Formats: sequence, structure tokens, C-alpha cells
Amino acid sequence: MPRLEKLFLSTDWGVLDCLGSVAGIGDYSAVFRNSLKLELGFGTCRILSLAALIKSKSVMDRPRDREAVLLLKVIREAQHRRAP
Repeated sequence: MPRLEKLFLSTDWGVLDCLGSVAGIGDYSAVFRNSLKLELGFGTCRILSLAALIKSKSVMDRPRDREAVLLLKVIREAQHRRAP
């Protein structure tokens, strides 16, 4: 039986990408280890850490990902400047 690699769900808040793995990070367990909990008004979800997102976008190397990496690095630098 083929393994599902990508599933895109249309929601009221936009498209939700459900991926079998994340480029540059790995499978579910690797992604989980490189994620952070985010508390939202309706519950908790996990998101990739900034470092993991930069790594994944760098590996993808598409024009839009290269642009995203530049912006993410600016965010990372701003966070480092604010850290005590």
C-alpha cells in the first residue's frame, strides 16, 4: 500500500498542509523533537522551531524559500538582540 506523503486540507482559516516528513528535518519524530508548543485560544499545537524552519527552507532552495530564509534570519537576529 502506498504511503501518504502529503495531504492538503481546506479549512475556514486556510489550507492546512499535513506532511509525512519535512525536508532537512526528517520524519514525524524528528520534526517533533525540533518543534515548540504554541498555546492558542482553541488549544495547543506544535510548530517548527525557528532554527528548524530555517534549515528546512534552506534545503528546499526554491526562490520563495530563499527569500523566506533571509526574512527568518532577520527575525532570529532580532530575537538574539532582545535576549538578556
